[in-house]
Amino acid sequence: MSLFAAKLANSKIASYFLLEQEGIKQPETIWLDEDEGKWAKQIEDFLTRHPRIVIKPNYGAHGFGVKTNLSSLDEAINAAHHCTDK
Repeated sequence: MSLFAAKLANSKIASYFLLEQEGIKQPETIWLDEDEGKWAKQIEDFLTRHPRIVIKPNYGAHGFGVKTNLSSLDEAINAAHHCTDK
């Protein structure tokens, strides 16, 4: 595998957009703003559409850092903090 392919595969954002560009359907996904003050609104809006959500760090593999089956704003924000080391 080339270095480019390895980096692409390791970035969830880059992979998402490449697959989307190729017409491969992706689950609804949001990326949290760099401004942590906006997270509550972003997550709350997402939870209104999806009662159970997954929070993943952008980089990494093998499920490390992934938090699943989140249904409350507090647990989702805590998971986001864990993923971003904030």
